Amino acid sequence: MPESAPLTREPPPRAATSRDKPREITVQSLLGLNRNEIEILMRLVAWGQLARAQVPAIATRGHRSVSINSVNAIMRGLRQKLAAHDIRLGTIREFGWKLPQEDREKIVAMIKPRQGLGIHTEAMDAKTSSRVAG
Repeated sequence: MPESAPLTREPPPRAATSRDKPREITVQSLLGLNRNEIEILMRLVAWGQLARAQVPAIATRGHRSVSINSVNAIMRGLRQKLAAHDIRLGTIREFGWKLPQEDREKIVAMIKPRQGLGIHTEAMDAKTSSRVAG
């Protein structure tokens, strides 16, 4: 086949990768949080407040806890990321941090699946229908 044939100019086919799949929208991706920040935020949503001493046990790197000296940096980064979305993370002096009820409700509203936002998928429907049928 001559080199000028149309097929020789086409790139070879490639296998589908995770980049080709549509990305699922999560609270973590919406707010731009890392793994430690999302763990801390979920506890704040559940409990409303969090003691400074609890953060090192929540935020881990591999199997090691984060040092107590790193807590302020972690919480400062979380506060800045949340502020960009009009979510306030308050400080409780000599204790830790609090997440006001109205901001907890905002986050819960982000968590709830909604159609049309890419959060609710056919895979979720299949799981739900198999649970109901089984």
